[in-house]
Amino acid sequence: MERSLDQVFLNQIAIEKVQAAARQCTVEQPLLIIDPKDRWYLLNYVLNALAEPFALGHVRQDAGLPVMKLRYALFLTCEVVGEERIRKIRAMMIQEEYLKQFPYPDSMPVLENPWHSDRVITLRRAAELYAREPDQFLTMEVCVDSGS
Repeated sequence: MERSLDQVFLNQIAIEKVQAAARQCTVEQPLLIIDPKDRWYLLNYVLNALAEPFALGHVRQDAGLPVMKLRYALFLTCEVVGEERIRKIRAMMIQEEYLKQFPYPDSMPVLENPWHSDRVITLRRAAELYAREPDQFLTMEVCVDSGS
């Protein structure tokens, strides 16, 4: 889903903090490094925006229907890409287990397009940051139809 900052962060101070963190991002460091006192506060806005599309799975679980539970880590990025150095703030989710044991810590997988390497580098940086500062992330449990 795509949303503007003011649709996710519901006050101007939060938007300004996110924008300030995004300005610090570089090609080598695409993750927003959020001040410790603001981490939960800012990431909780994103969690609230993301929770709605997954609500049905939790209702299914509550009703006793079969679901598969997945645990995701949520974080913010601002990848700086291309010669124009285009910037776009993104909320990314990755299964928490992949952050704990990222499969490509120093190699590149076979990619459909070479420019997808930027995303692998972002995920690699996320895994490194998660090991040092897990509170830069919020975790969320997602319930999806198990197909049973």
